Amino acid sequence: MAGKCGKSSCKCYKSDYSHEVWRITKSIGGKAVARVVPVEDLFKVRNLTWNYKKFQETKRNLIKIQKEIQKEIKNIEKLKSQEYYGQGIFKTK
Repeated sequence: MAGKCGKSSCKCYKSDYSHEVWRITKSIGGKAVARVVPVEDLFKVRNLTWNYKKFQETKRNLIKIQKEIQKEIKNIEKLKSQEYYGQGIFKTK
């Protein structure tokens, strides 16, 4: 993103000059807040962001699997409550 870095020693501070600036945006109290990412922290921030995205994806997949397991448990409970009378005849207890 091209913009101003905010450093008082940079020429973008007092002029209309803009340069490449890496920013990270997060929500604080429902408002989006952007912060400049220093070049030396860029690799670390990218890794943390990637890890967070993978965590969220894995979490969604686990919730989906958990719902499927709960559905199968209910089906098993339902089958356990039936008695078999032979010749394909089942009756609920």
